[in-house]
Amino acid sequence: MRAIFREPLLHFLLAAAALLALDFWTRPLRKPVLEIQAAAIESQSSMRAQRLGRPLTAAERAAIADQLLQDEILFQEAQKRGMVADNQVRDTLISMMRSALKPVTAVPTDDELNATRSKLPRESTTLPQQISFDHVAYANAESIPADLLSKLRGGADPRSLGEPMQLANPLPPTYRPQLERLLGNDFADKVFVQPINEWQGPIRSSRGVFFIRVIARQAEQPLPLEAIKPILQAHWMNEKQADAVSREVDLLKASYRIVMPKPGVDKEGEQ
Repeated sequence: MRAIFREPLLHFLLAAAALLALDFWTRPLRKPVLEIQAAAIESQSSMRAQRLGRPLTAAERAAIADQLLQDEILFQEAQKRGMVADNQVRDTLISMMRSALKPVTAVPTDDELNATRSKLPRESTTLPQQISFDHVAYANAESIPADLLSKLRGGADPRSLGEPMQLANPLPPTYRPQLERLLGNDFADKVFVQPINEWQGPIRSSRGVFFIRVIARQAEQPLPLEAIKPILQAHWMNEKQADAVSREVDLLKASYRIVMPKPGVDKEGEQ
């Protein structure tokens, strides 16, 4: 037995095994460290919340942290590939690296485009409500004659009544968002539920008090697929390419030791 332990080959094998074990356990420590600061996540989250006009959800904050990590990995990989090692062109390098990882995508089918359509905001895939109406307006309610509504319903010419208003009369067919910008959301809410060809009022707006007679009204209508096909194709392609880049970045993560803030706490930890 002692003779076996004196064998040089055994010593070599034991030394090799020890070196392999040491390499295995110390390999993560030799990886470049990528650290995403909590302050960077907070800064991006605050700007996004201001744009949306509401606090972000936990999922939205996590997506921002993931995007910052993805950008940092792409920047490091761009430098490895010798694009340019200059922080002043960081965003350009990230875009170049992201483009390099994007695959060539096939033309989407109509079913795929309809699936994409279902994910988009309704206002980007539909024609909004539309309305046209005659109107008589006063800047203040105190100026309105007591019998005005009776006169209008009796056939009086609306253009001979009311106060001057820089608004076409009758108002031509106008989409709801335009009407909201002109006269306010509350006014639009009330106008779109009034009966056709019947004088109604008073209805307050951001520009005074109105009496209106709806001439025509059109409900919200989905835009035909062919009309928004280029938009849907662009969204579909961006989504597919972004997914592909994310998968590539997930593979690249193995080359780094990543330090991220733990959710809900200030102390940072490793992943």
